[in-house]
Amino acid sequence: MRHHRPLVLLILLLCSCWPAATSVAAPASQAYEIAWDAAESLPLVDYGAIQLPMRLITLRTTGQPQQPAITQLQSAPSNEPIRRVPQPPPGATDRLPEQPVFIIARGTQRGVSMVVVAISPLYQSGGVAMRATALRASLAGAQALGEAPAMGTRGQQGIAAPTPSPITTKAATKLVVSTAGIQQVAGGQLPSAAIAQLRLWKGEMQIALEVNDADGNGVLGAGDTLFFYAPTVGDRWNRSDTYWLTADGRQAALRIGASTAPASGSPRTSAYELGTWRRPALYDSQYPGPQQDHWFSGRLSSFNQFQDTARITATLDLRLPRIAGTATYTITGAVRDAQSKTASHTLRVSTGSASGQISWASGGSWSQRIPLAQNGPQLIISAVNGPTYDDILIDQIAWAMPATLDFSAGGASFLTTVAGAYQLAGLGGARLYDITSPAAPGRIAISGSAFQAKAGHRYLVAKGGTLGTPAVAAYTPPDLGAALTAQVIYIAPSEWASALAPLVALRQGQGYQVAMVDPQAIYDTWGGGQLGPEAIRSFLRAAYAQGGGRLVAATLVGDGTNDPFDYARPTSDEQANNINIIPPYLAPVDPWIGETACETCYAQLDGSSPLDDTLPDILIGRIPAKDATQVGDIAAKIVRYESSLPSPEFASRVGFVADNYNQADGSQDSAGDFAAMADEIANMAPSKITTARMYYDPTVARSGIYEPSAQQAYSRTRSLLDGGAALVNYIGHGYVTQWGVTDVAASPNTLLSLYDPDSFTNSANMPIVLSMTCLTSAFQAPNFYSTSIDERLLIRREGGAVATWGSSGEGVVLGHRALQRGFYQALWQGLPAQPSVGALAQAGYAELLSSDPTAESAIRTFLILGDPLTPARVAQADHMFLPLVMR
Repeated sequence: MRHHRPLVLLILLLCSCWPAATSVAAPASQAYEIAWDAAESLPLVDYGAIQLPMRLITLRTTGQPQQPAITQLQSAPSNEPIRRVPQPPPGATDRLPEQPVFIIARGTQRGVSMVVVAISPLYQSGGVAMRATALRASLAGAQALGEAPAMGTRGQQGIAAPTPSPITTKAATKLVVSTAGIQQVAGGQLPSAAIAQLRLWKGEMQIALEVNDADGNGVLGAGDTLFFYAPTVGDRWNRSDTYWLTADGRQAALRIGASTAPASGSPRTSAYELGTWRRPALYDSQYPGPQQDHWFSGRLSSFNQFQDTARITATLDLRLPRIAGTATYTITGAVRDAQSKTASHTLRVSTGSASGQISWASGGSWSQRIPLAQNGPQLIISAVNGPTYDDILIDQIAWAMPATLDFSAGGASFLTTVAGAYQLAGLGGARLYDITSPAAPGRIAISGSAFQAKAGHRYLVAKGGTLGTPAVAAYTPPDLGAALTAQVIYIAPSEWASALAPLVALRQGQGYQVAMVDPQAIYDTWGGGQLGPEAIRSFLRAAYAQGGGRLVAATLVGDGTNDPFDYARPTSDEQANNINIIPPYLAPVDPWIGETACETCYAQLDGSSPLDDTLPDILIGRIPAKDATQVGDIAAKIVRYESSLPSPEFASRVGFVADNYNQADGSQDSAGDFAAMADEIANMAPSKITTARMYYDPTVARSGIYEPSAQQAYSRTRSLLDGGAALVNYIGHGYVTQWGVTDVAASPNTLLSLYDPDSFTNSANMPIVLSMTCLTSAFQAPNFYSTSIDERLLIRREGGAVATWGSSGEGVVLGHRALQRGFYQALWQGLPAQPSVGALAQAGYAELLSSDPTAESAIRTFLILGDPLTPARVAQADHMFLPLVMR
């Protein structure tokens, strides 16, 4: 018997009620007593790559307790066989637990700490498999959830409020830099201020500043000029960097010093030009690479399986005239360890007639340096065939190229390997800087065109492409007071306010304190002006903490992508497909594919990292709109759904669609019996709820609950979605663009395809759709059609779905089975009330954590497209309800 149902009840209390109840934590001196003996049979539970008999107990705790203390144990060595998990996650082992009773999972939600304790009679001690026959243990500071006092929606304290940057809490000037190098700002673009009080910042770091006070009056004016050095520009989410100019004199000023370096001796006229080549075109979710952005310039594999990946040709952006000599190239990348079958790796590097090889033995990210006697404008990197398969990703190439110091065509950076005098041609009055220490650059005041250089130093001539002019804008701190105490928050561009207004008004009419916040205000306050997901999470943490736990739900309004610069676009003249209005929170949360969108990471507010804890603290959803028109359409759908009265027939009908377990060739799907898993949930429904079931099975003789015809299975699935049921639940195989694959010879050969929702006309009867499958909610995935199938269901103006709950990653059916079980348990227990889709999803996460914690990655990959406060308009056939008008 599993003891985890109270966690689902607690989740509903946390997420659906509103009295500000105070929760009483378990006294630290209290202990929960655990007992088991062999008379109690235990169900099999997945544990890594094996299945073990276990009892799982969900407890409420004070803080984060240590492991249970065993007070009595009877056991003996065991040689019984161990069952393996049919499809274990990558990296899972068959190692037995080291104790017969242990904490298998932890979670904190809205200040309530919980643990899941596992009793496993099969364990190991000193490397020997053991079988327990009786045990007693206790866990200090723990109590059963069923014994805990009920808790209202107002969360307990315990989540720290991140402090905004003090720079962004006062008036300032924003300088947005889009070109790396020396930056030049005319004083006439800036407010007048005492030069001695000027400070320049990037985030929390002060940046060295140079002020050319033309009239020497100590006051910044129209004839003055500011200079500073920006060594790099942009990051994963931004093409530019934001700097902040203040005039409050805070901290001692950092200034770029000027020095003279008179040339001594016969000057050299050449040095090494420095540059970098990187052309991101390939996204790999499993390998972050040296830049930690998962984007690479190319892929090379041995055996040349793919002709277009046999070599990479890099055309270098050379700004100085080349001369004969040896160039040095530093190449970085990553080894695709899961695919590579060799322990050592070799690549051939060539330019002109010169070539060489780089070899290394390590996996993961790598960096290799190679000198070549020729220095052509192109560098070719190619795979070297070997006895085993190798798979290598190329990130970037940094070069040091022998060149004449002639800057007639523009500025450049260069390296002097030998100390002495150097002659610079074509300066045209350009300024020279020593950038060896990027945080403390120095200007070299030269007389004529020669200067005395130091060995191993890097210099920059600020001219043309290395002399930037930042965009200048006055900054006034946003007033976020109302947002930081709101119960419901919509994060959306301010220009979409009118389109979103009906939905905001609906929530206000239901009694919620609602705030709409422009994301740029969040980026300025918590992200130093830079777009990024962590700034949004920091804002939500601050809103929860400063509002005393009143924050219940947040909706991200705007599409997002892991390809914000359209790297994956085939040609540059195509319209951008990948729009990044509100970025996805990308994290390595999927055991199979690695990085994917983790929307619950925004809602998990404990700790500095969202991976510090498992359970989300607030309801979270996304309206993946690309423009104001789509926002208006989706807002109108939600308002219409919540304000109208559905027919009893529609409201009391729940549809279940399942992929096939039995294959046409007589084999069976190793992923599991999807129809049986759908039946498990359908059979939970109250007697006055109608369940409409369509299970594809090409082996049955005639149509019924099981459908042998691929065409009829497709048609019946469409009918359920197009106004046939208040909830539609799919379980089976899936992808970004489809549900299942039926008969490959049929047309269509899926249960549902990407563009099917475009013809739905069920605006009066829109379901909530549960996609218990893989990737159908991967809104962030770059693709030429710019949407996933779940997005398509939501954005359909004339119908489709009012909300979806699906995955941005892959997964296993046991995890999906637990998610849907928790969802429907909470739904049926909540009738005749109408729990929100967000609260029902939270109940699914709780069920997964307490019944199958080894599949907890699904908590981070499943997400709601839509408003999480949208209620599930489901009712038993004899129970009519009115539209929801107030809390």
